[in-house]
Amino acid sequence: MSRYGDPDDLDRLGAQLSAAAAETRDRARVVRGSSTWLRWRGPAADAFHASVSGEAGILDRAAGELDDAAAAMRGHADAVRAEIARLLAVERAAKRLVVSAVSALEGVLP
Repeated sequence: MSRYGDPDDLDRLGAQLSAAAAETRDRARVVRGSSTWLRWRGPAADAFHASVSGEAGILDRAAGELDDAAAAMRGHADAVRAEIARLLAVERAAKRLVVSAVSALEGVLP
């Protein structure tokens, strides 16, 4: 890790968020499947199925939000990488400037 941060850590967090999204989608499938085998009919059954569908929908939306967060985290990691590269280039240029200035002064000073 550089003093500017570790974009690899951000990528790892993004991967964890993606994994959580996949787990959440799996949970939504389980919730949906929990009522498909029922042969129950009537208004209460309809209400139950609607409730199950609603809960699965909430899980699907949460999975989508986790995917969005993972993508944002990966994008941020890429931005941090680019900024680190820029900062390191500035550091190298500054060092070359200082070395050049010291060399010039050594030729002038007794």
